Amino acid sequence: MAYAALLSLTQTLEQILHSHDQSRIIHEEKQITSLYEKLSFLLSFLEDSTHNYSETITSLEGRIRDATYKAEDIIESNMSKPASHGVISTWFWKKISPPAFLQCKRSMDNLEQKYEGLQKVIEELDSISKDVEKMNDIEVVEPKLD
Repeated sequence: MAYAALLSLTQTLEQILHSHDQSRIIHEEKQITSLYEKLSFLLSFLEDSTHNYSETITSLEGRIRDATYKAEDIIESNMSKPASHGVISTWFWKKISPPAFLQCKRSMDNLEQKYEGLQKVIEELDSISKDVEKMNDIEVVEPKLD
């Protein structure tokens, strides 16, 4: 289940990264790239460990699945919304009508929530990746008994 979720989300992120959408802002692209790299690493790990089922891997798969679903929810809920309206000048803020100001403010608040939500998921995936690396180090060090 974790593998399918990872595969689906990496494909979605590839489409986003290869799109020519000029409305993406720089930190969003960096964040998506970071997320993509972490997901790709974990996807590779799951591919390599398909024949190796242990409690540790099962636990990691659960964490991977949960984090992937969170990221997918954030990405999908914001795909239809424009990422940014660009840098808005002080002049614009002084001239904008109160209802339009509130709408822009809500959009910017949503962007900030999306950014923070993805950042938390990236941190969780980073933690999982470190656990995977530790587990791989242990497997390499441990002699195999026949």
